[in-house]
Amino acid sequence: MEITKQTINDVTVIAPEGQIDGKTGPLLQAAIKEEIKPEGKILLDFAKVTFMSSAGLRVLLVVHRQAKAQNLKIVLANLSPALMNIMAVTGFLPYFTICSTVDEGVKRLA
Repeated sequence: MEITKQTINDVTVIAPEGQIDGKTGPLLQAAIKEEIKPEGKILLDFAKVTFMSSAGLRVLLVVHRQAKAQNLKIVLANLSPALMNIMAVTGFLPYFTICSTVDEGVKRLA
């Protein structure tokens, strides 16, 4: 799994590429954990994520809890229809702000 990070304005954009599963989930979680700071802003760009298992959902749950504890804002962008469906069926959508694009997400976090 490749994970790229960049900063747009004061938003940290983290973009995983490939599959998020039991093997790669901990890598993504560690990359996100490095960026969790009080009052911070993180955008997760899922444009290049091809698959997410329950391990990926677990990463999102942990990130949601950490973000809430730190009063950090988090947005998910570029979710494929399959990922949106997985998150809808499992009840994860209400916990996150979902945006169609990175630009839209950055504006929402401004």
